[in-house]
Amino acid sequence: MAQATIAPRRPGNPNFGKRKSEDQKLSEDLNKQYIFQLLKEHHKSKPITSKFGEAGGEIESPYQPYYGAVNSGLAWDPEYIPKGKTAKGGTRRWRFLYGYPSVWVDEQVDPEPSKEDLISDRNDLKFRNGVLRVFGHEQTKLQALMLNDAFSGCVRKLKNIPAEYQLLDQDKIDKEVLEAIDDAFEAEKAAREATIEEMYAVGMFFGLDMTKSDDAIRKQFIVKARTNPSLFNREFLNPKNKYKYFFKIAVDDNYISGTMVPGKLQLVEANTPILDLKTEDVAEECAMLAMGNDSKALALYDKLVKKYRGE
Repeated sequence: MAQATIAPRRPGNPNFGKRKSEDQKLSEDLNKQYIFQLLKEHHKSKPITSKFGEAGGEIESPYQPYYGAVNSGLAWDPEYIPKGKTAKGGTRRWRFLYGYPSVWVDEQVDPEPSKEDLISDRNDLKFRNGVLRVFGHEQTKLQALMLNDAFSGCVRKLKNIPAEYQLLDQDKIDKEVLEAIDDAFEAEKAAREATIEEMYAVGMFFGLDMTKSDDAIRKQFIVKARTNPSLFNREFLNPKNKYKYFFKIAVDDNYISGTMVPGKLQLVEANTPILDLKTEDVAEECAMLAMGNDSKALALYDKLVKKYRGE
C-alpha cells in the first residue's frame, strides 16, 4: 500500500495563548464591579414591619435612600500641561457626561454636547441606600467618582470638604466573608464535638454558669461559638484554658491552697509548699507559670491531670 503523503504542519501562532489570556483578563477587568459606599450613617438599621404587622424580612439601610455626588467641578490632573506652561500638572474642569469618552470638559467637543446630553439623568452619580456600583467598562464614571473632592481616596483635593464616600476592596471583603463563614463552621463544630473537659475549660473562660447540667452548659457553649466564632476558635486552642481549669478545680476541691501560708502554694493534706505566689488568683497565676514552662507548675499540672482523670 502506498504511504499517504502528510502535509507538513504549519507552525502555530506563538502569541495565540498569550492573546487569549490577555483578552480574558481585559474582559474580567471590564466586567469587574467597583463598589463605592457612603461613610456617614444616618440612622440605625431596624426590622421593617410587614403589611401583615409582622416584624422581620428586610432590613432598612443605615444610609439615606439617595445621595448624589457632584458630577462636575475642578480637579488636579498630573498629566495636564496648562496653556503657556511646559511643566505637567494643573487644575482642569471636569464633568461626567454619559456616553462621552472623556471627563475633561475641554475634550468633550466632538461632538459638542447637546442640551439633552447635559441634563440627562444618566449623568447622575447617585447612591442608593449608601451604595453605588460601577462596572470596569464605565471608565469615565469611575474617573468622575475618584476625581471628586468628596471621595476619601481623592489624590489631591482642591476643596477642604469632608469625605462622603469610599471605594470598597471587594476582593478583601469576599475573603473576609469566606473566613468568617469558615470560622463560624469550625467554631460550632468544635463546640458540639468538644469533650466535657474541653467544654468546662473553655466555658470557664467565657464565664458560663458551670452549676447547670451538662446539656444546659453545652447549649450556652454553642451559643458562645455562634456569637463570636473567631474568639471562640482562638480560646478553644489556647492551652492556658486547660491549665487554668485543672488548677481551678484543685483549688475548689481544696487539694491545693494559696491561703494557708501567705505567698505560698501548698498541698493541703501534706501541708507541703509547692511554689511561690505573687497574687491571690492561684489558678490564673499557676496557668501563666505553666504557659511559661515553669517546671514546678507543669509538674503540678501533670499530677492534677492524672488525679482528676483517674489515671
